[in-house]
Amino acid sequence: RVRLIKNGKQITAHVPRIKGNRDSEENYQLLRGLGRQLGARGWLYPTAPVDYGGSGMSGDWAVIIAQELDAYDLGLPPFPDPGGALAGQCIAVWGSDEQKRRILPRIIMGEAATWQLATDPAGGSDFAATSTTARRDGDQYIINGVKTWVQGSYPAEYLWTIARTGPEEERYQNLSWFMIPGQLPGIRVRPMEILQAENQPGGRKNTVYLEDVRVSAADSARAERMPRK
Repeated sequence: RVRLIKNGKQITAHVPRIKGNRDSEENYQLLRGLGRQLGARGWLYPTAPVDYGGSGMSGDWAVIIAQELDAYDLGLPPFPDPGGALAGQCIAVWGSDEQKRRILPRIIMGEAATWQLATDPAGGSDFAATSTTARRDGDQYIINGVKTWVQGSYPAEYLWTIARTGPEEERYQNLSWFMIPGQLPGIRVRPMEILQAENQPGGRKNTVYLEDVRVSAADSARAERMPRK
């Protein structure tokens, strides 16, 4: 109980005042700042291992932090990071040691936000039906495809997605995940015109076009089945 009160007071002292449109760029930057402060304490993704920037907390303590933020109508993380949790889990399970050291701390400590590119226009969220392809070219992959219903109002440091890196008939065995740096050439974002709640942080939906995007093989995993060029 004492720890709960202490954590609550520490969070209260750092929560920014959100005025006007919650999805404004100013408010987004305030929430990113809060995320970095939580990340510095290991509270942004509190159950994550200490070695990668988390606190190694139990789920119960993570719920307490989330409840404290909920009092301010904020989530955990407090800024939009729709792909961070899933991307982090993929890296933790399938990523190389180098990827864990290089990418995981950026997500867990709030230095990188991640969009989740999961839904194909025709295949929905069935990853096995994705038409997005990744072709090996030396130490890079060339990615082409379209993803829709992508949440995010402001650019992210990473785009997490699944692409086909092998023959179509090898269902589920022909897939690799990619952490695509968000500013690479060939990435085009078009906002979707849909009915949705206004002024919600990160509430905008987008269609993302990947056109000959060259991604380092160091930012992929489970691609070893694909023959090299």
